[in-house]
This record gives sequence, structure tokens and C-alpha cells, in this order.
Amino acid sequence: MDSGDSIFSVLHLVYLHCDRVPTTARCQNEILSMIVTSDVIAMIEHWLFTPPNGYFGSSYGADLNGLLLRPLNSTVADEFIAKMKTDIPILAGLDSSQLALYSTAEGFEKRIIVLSVGTITINLNNVQNQLLSEQGETYDANAS
Repeated sequence: MDSGDSIFSVLHLVYLHCDRVPTTARCQNEILSMIVTSDVIAMIEHWLFTPPNGYFGSSYGADLNGLLLRPLNSTVADEFIAKMKTDIPILAGLDSSQLALYSTAEGFEKRIIVLSVGTITINLNNVQNQLLSEQGETYDANAS
């Protein structure tokens, strides 16, 4: 397989290879052995860029507005991680040292929200800014 294959085609091939339903332990181990870090990061990025209820009949998706616009002392981080683990089941086995959400201060009044997955960090403020610019809600007045 080349790197252009999606995780769905990988899972489909594993399903065809298994002689029983893929919920058996042997098939689950085969699926997990074929999923690499880049696949997991791609799943997380897809989840982050999908608004909640973005798929008909499903609550799948990240509520970045709910995360970034609520007080930091609330249980919002725990709820965010719990929803992520529900929507992306492969993350359910990770503990708090492997999957975490934290904030850092930048200057006097700006907080940066960071999602940490193993050794990889994702700046959620940048994800939110990219989403807003793609949806046309913000514009660069200096653009030519």
C-alpha cells in the first residue's frame, strides 16, 4: 500500500482478510497493527475540522467554540477528551499521560489551548483560526 491509501481502505482490506467478523481478537490485533501514528493524527485532524453533528444522525465532531469560549476552570477539557474518545474509539485506550489538553499563557491576556497526543502537540487556537478563515467569517483587511 502506498501512503495515499486512506485508513478506511486499510480497514476494509483487513476486514476482507479476516475470515470472521472483525470484532474477534485476532482481527482487532491485525487492524491495530496496521494503524500507524500518521493514521491516528489524520483521524484527530478530521475530527477537529468536523463541526458537531456534521454528519446526519451523528454527534461526531469537535466543538471548538465550546472549548475555547468557556471558562478554563470548568470541566470543559474533560468533556472534550471524553467526546474525542467516544468519537474516535482507538483513542479510548490512551491514559491522561498520552492524551491531554492543557493551556499555556502567551502574553498578558491570551491563552493557547494545546491537545497533546503522545509526543505530538496540536495548537487548537490555530485550528479554530483556520476554520474561521475557511468559513469566511474573518477577513484580512490588508490582503491584496
